[in-house]
Amino acid sequence: MKRVVKYTAMDPYYSDFTETYIGGDYESVDQQQYELEKYVGRNHLHGIDAIYKQEIIEER
Repeated sequence: MKRVVKYTAMDPYYSDFTETYIGGDYESVDQQQYELEKYVGRNHLHGIDAIYKQEIIEER
């Protein structure tokens, strides 16, 4: 299982980035994505959704 997600910054203070998650099943990939997004949004009142727009580029 592989998922490629593009994070596009909505705030000019932040940079765009692309992240690839690789795991044995959907649950593993979902957990990895959840942990990263929780970490990135940890200092913002509304979390990562107020900083980045997420777009799944590839999932297989």
